[in-house]
Amino acid sequence: MFDGLDDIDWEQYGECHIAMGMKTKAIPQSIRNMLHDDPEEREYAIQDILGEGQHLGNLDHATPAIIPFVLEVLEDTKYRERGYLMLGLSLMCDSLFYSERVSYMRLALKTFEAIKQGFPLYKRLIDDSEQETRLYTVIVLGWMQDDASEVVDVLLERLKIETDEEVRIE
Repeated sequence: MFDGLDDIDWEQYGECHIAMGMKTKAIPQSIRNMLHDDPEEREYAIQDILGEGQHLGNLDHATPAIIPFVLEVLEDTKYRERGYLMLGLSLMCDSLFYSERVSYMRLALKTFEAIKQGFPLYKRLIDDSEQETRLYTVIVLGWMQDDASEVVDVLLERLKIETDEEVRIE
């Protein structure tokens, strides 16, 4: 798991603003800690790489490089924090168009392309047993406009069997 994690020059991204000044050289350990046995360590790791509170979902120069590893963790059906990870990805999608600065738009596009790589995974997560995971997966799928017809088919199929009202409304 996490092939290539140590091959990335994390320091090229400078200071990571997602985690309130965390040094980017600490990102690989935070990614590994998403799988830590201690739930508190897992929560800290997620906060380090996806942000927390009002910073959850903020974009940083390192974000596009982090997302493939988040997707890798989401593949694990036994991982308990899948809903929280999907919340982070959904908030990233929501923040893609916060700025008109060209540099931010470039970052947003790179981030979106990285998130989009999870499309096959999201089509499976829509059937997750956890309500929170399904809810935030629906939101992320809503951003997959390049695959709109397939997204509509997936959502319509899920709507036929979804019993949770919050997920149905989203």
